[in-house]
Amino acid sequence: MSDQTPNPLESASLAYENPAFLNSPDGRLIRIMAEYVEPLARFRRERIRDTVVFFGSARFRALDVPRTASSNSWRVRTQTSPPRITSSQRRAQSSMIAVLTS
Repeated sequence: MSDQTPNPLESASLAYENPAFLNSPDGRLIRIMAEYVEPLARFRRERIRDTVVFFGSARFRALDVPRTASSNSWRVRTQTSPPRITSSQRRAQSSMIAVLTS
């Protein structure tokens, strides 16, 4: 038998310090969780207790569309009455706000 000691194994890198893992499909869950937890930590640090969240999107017309066309469509939209919110939509909004502010 030999009295030689084996070479020590390299220690495995930590998953949260491994960019190859974090950017892989397997790291997707961690990336999604971070998108929720990081703002929450920031709110706690700044002592923000209540928030309002707006869902929606912003769109703009292609640059080759004349400016007057987009101005006219804006005027038409502002002259119409806002859509009615149903009671189920109102409850859903209240539920979302309650979850986000708790």
